Amino acid sequence: MTRITTSLAAIALLFSACCSSGRASPPDDPPAPVMSEVEARVLELLSAYEHVPTPEDWQRIGTPEEVSAALITIADKPDGKTLIAARATSSLAHFPRPEVGAFLERRLSDAKVHASLRGKAAIALAVGFGDAKAKAIAPLFTSPDEALREDAVRALSRLVSPAAERFLENREKVEPSERLRGVMRDARGAIATRRQERTRDNSYPKELDALPAIDDPGPVK
Repeated sequence: MTRITTSLAAIALLFSACCSSGRASPPDDPPAPVMSEVEARVLELLSAYEHVPTPEDWQRIGTPEEVSAALITIADKPDGKTLIAARATSSLAHFPRPEVGAFLERRLSDAKVHASLRGKAAIALAVGFGDAKAKAIAPLFTSPDEALREDAVRALSRLVSPAAERFLENREKVEPSERLRGVMRDARGAIATRRQERTRDNSYPKELDALPAIDDPGPVK
C-alpha cells in the first residue's frame, strides 16, 4: 500500500508540474514611480493653497535645475490634479531656463491640453521670458475659448514692447467679445505705463523698440 501511495503522489506531483509549466505566470504589476525628495517637497509646497511660493521658497528646496525639472514633471501630468498642475505651470515663470521655455511653448500650443493650463503656460512664458516670446503666445488669440483668449491678453499685458502694444490694438478691432476688448485696452495701458516707468529708471532695454510686428494669427475660430 505504501508503494502505491508513493507512486500516486509522484504522479500527482508530475501532473501538477506539467500543467503549471504550460500556464503563463501573471505579469507583475509595474513598480510605482519613485518620487525624488525634491519633487516631493515641491508637491508639498504647491499643495499649500493659502501660500503662493516665492523664489526664496524654491531656493530652499533645491537647485534651479532640480526644482524646475520637478515642476515640469508635475505640470506635465495633471492626473486629475488640474489645480496643482496649474500652480506648477505658473511657478515655472521663476525659472527662465531653455528647457522651461521649450516646455511652456509646447504646452500652450497643444490643443489637447486643458485650456486653463495653456493659459497659465502663456502667462508664465511672458513673465519669465519677456517680449521675445510674444509670437508664441499670439496664436491663442484665435481660440474660440474666451477665457483662453483672456489669458493670452493677460500674458501680453506683462510685456513692455511697442510691438506687444500695437498687436493688442490691432486685435481689439477683430475681437468679438466687447468685454474682452475692454481688457485689451487696459492691457495696452499697462504696457505703456510699465515701459514709461522702466524708461525713467533706466531699466528698459532699447532693443525692444526694434522688435518686429507680431504676426496676426487670423480671426477667432
